[in-house]
Amino acid sequence: LELSASETTSKTETVYLNQIVEEATAMLEPLSRSRKIQVVTTLAKVAIVGESETLKRAITTIIDNAIKYSRDKSKIYISSKVIGKDVILKIRDEGIGIDETEIPLIFNRFYRSDKARSTDGHGLGLSIAKKIVESQNGEIEVSSKKGKGTTVSLIFPYSARIQK
Repeated sequence: LELSASETTSKTETVYLNQIVEEATAMLEPLSRSRKIQVVTTLAKVAIVGESETLKRAITTIIDNAIKYSRDKSKIYISSKVIGKDVILKIRDEGIGIDETEIPLIFNRFYRSDKARSTDGHGLGLSIAKKIVESQNGEIEVSSKKGKGTTVSLIFPYSARIQK
């Protein structure tokens, strides 16, 4: 149901990514604290046009995955910046990484890598997150090195007229 709902974004508004990330990290703070994972943020105050609640859901899912697949006592880095006509939000962990051959598959519904099968979930989170990002005119990219970590980049159109 969530996948279907994410295909039709309801009300778009001016959304500040830094605010959404702060809310998402606050929600996940008990989980990161229990694993002694430090979340380091470097966030520009930049706005995009989107729907805040669904976008928060997507970002929360990605940060949650970063925490789940990171080693205890590691760090997760979250940054945002404007590059040209894009707003880029990066979430980088120091986790187990994803095999290069699996990266194209991780957004498929119900897909779970062998390593992911040892954690809770049904393989829908990243599929939903991707649909949400795309429904808000964004793109999602992943780069990863096995054993070194993963970076998920959310790329949205920059609009100078909505910045305050």
